[in-house]
Amino acid sequence: MKKQVFIKSADMTKTSSKPKSMGRPKKKESEKANCQVFINLTEEQKNKLTSYTDNMGISASTVVKMLLSKEGII
Repeated sequence: MKKQVFIKSADMTKTSSKPKSMGRPKKKESEKANCQVFINLTEEQKNKLTSYTDNMGISASTVVKMLLSKEGII
């Protein structure tokens, strides 16, 4: 018969003295995209946009920004 061993306590302290940097740096307030624009589409237009964004793996917002940038508007 095997003898069972149980851990009574574990040392959960961190061993690294250097703080870990996580994620990307925060944007300046002036760089944040925080303004919204709303558009009305027909059901067919919305379906085409959704199909495109699903196939490309990007958001509708990204599509609009790319098109505006391509046309030199933004």
